Formats: sequence, structure tokens, C-alpha cells
Amino acid sequence: MTGDPTPAGTTLFVPPEDSALLSALRSGSATAYREAVRRYGPAMLSVARAIVGEADCEDAVQDAWISAVGAIATFEGRSSVKTWLISITVNKARNRLRAHRAGRDEDTGRAPPFDGRFLPDGHWREPPAQWHEQTPDALLQAEALWDCVDRHLGRLPEAQRLVLTMRDMEGLEQEAIASTLALSLPNVRVMLHRARMRLMEMVDHYEDTGEC
Repeated sequence: MTGDPTPAGTTLFVPPEDSALLSALRSGSATAYREAVRRYGPAMLSVARAIVGEADCEDAVQDAWISAVGAIATFEGRSSVKTWLISITVNKARNRLRAHRAGRDEDTGRAPPFDGRFLPDGHWREPPAQWHEQTPDALLQAEALWDCVDRHLGRLPEAQRLVLTMRDMEGLEQEAIASTLALSLPNVRVMLHRARMRLMEMVDHYEDTGEC
């Protein structure tokens, strides 16, 4: 999937910086590609990590950039550049995940728990972000809470985790998420609500009891 994830006929506001960058990308500017990597690379990596895990996320993003370079001439600007790149990243990461699962099925008959994204106990192999506090006590408390968040993120269904990552971590609009993941908008809203409620319940319980 390398075309716009937004349905034809949809009118979106494209920021001026997107328009300028898009023109430079279409002209083959190496400087523009470096700027695109700087601007959108972290979001692409975050989404890829939510699908394939730390070990393969950079390779998935590299696959996405290769496809984007080849398809930039066909990009019509019906979505933002960021949304377009993330949709390609989702596709490439899922391709890698399917390939790994097929290989594991041949080798062992089943995939290991969480397909490498998490440890068997539900922890992230590497957290997607770190919280920063000022005092040692606050750091210890934040670390314990984040450890609990890790466990609950690991227990979310894959689709809920991906929707949560794309909306709350990367700021994509729900309509763009629905189109990118080939889901209905109501389905995206339900998944996002359930994922948020799961984490909110966990945080409330932790604050009340100090237990995960």
C-alpha cells in the first residue's frame, strides 16, 4: 500500500511545510529526504515497533522508505505526508511479521509469546518512551508505574495497541487510522476507548493500592 490512505474526494488541510517538503521530495532532493527522515522517522519507528518489536522495527522502516521513494510521484496529497508514510510503514511491518510467523511455524509449529515484541511476562523488551522526574523518589515511583503500564500494554490485543500508539503517541486523526488499518471509524473509536479505559483503570488501581 503506497497510495494515499485517505479516500478519494476527501478534502484535508495540508500544512504549508508539508506542501513545500512534498514538492522537494518529488524533485528528488537529498536534503528533503533527510528532512523527511528527521521529521517523520520517529513516528514511523514507533508504529513499526508496535507491530514487529524492537529487533525488526528499523528494517521495517527502511523498507517503508524504499517504497516511499519509489511511490512519491503517485502521492496525490489527499492525506498528510506523515499519514502516508505511516500507512506504508504499517504495511511493510505487517509483511515482516507475517514472514517471521511463517518461518516460526515451519521451525517450531507455533510462534513464541508476543512474537518478540514483549518478554514472556508481558514487559516491553524496550519501553517506547521514558518518563522524566526530578527527585529519586519520583523516579522510582514513575519507574514502577511504567513497569505496570508495560504489563498492561503487552496484554492489549494487537489492534488496540496499534490504534493507541497511532492516536495517542503519534497524533494521527481517527479517520486516518481507520483508513490506514482498513477498519471502520466506529471500530477504531471502540478500540481506542477500550485501550484507554484499560490503562486508566490500571493507573487508578495503582494510585489507590500501589499495586499493579
